[in-house]
Amino acid sequence: MDHIPPPDDVAHQDSVLMAEMAEVNTRLARYVLRFLDADAGRAAPLSTADERALADDVTAVAAAIRARIARRELGALRRHSSCVPHRRPDMS
Repeated sequence: MDHIPPPDDVAHQDSVLMAEMAEVNTRLARYVLRFLDADAGRAAPLSTADERALADDVTAVAAAIRARIARRELGALRRHSSCVPHRRPDMS
């Protein structure tokens, strides 16, 4: 039987981020369509409160992406530093 790895917090964080990104992406698409409908006179424009809430959510997702980048860079740095042999300083 195949070994099932234990739950991974990083994988969970990434899954949550992907879900949040998908949700914000859907809302952005609806925002664009609503904007176009409002511009053509087929719908009322989105309220400023709804626009601000969308902007806040986009900002939050952007911050989460930056946090993921930092976590990945730190992991890569740690992996790289553990692979590079440490040299003793030349005392000559």
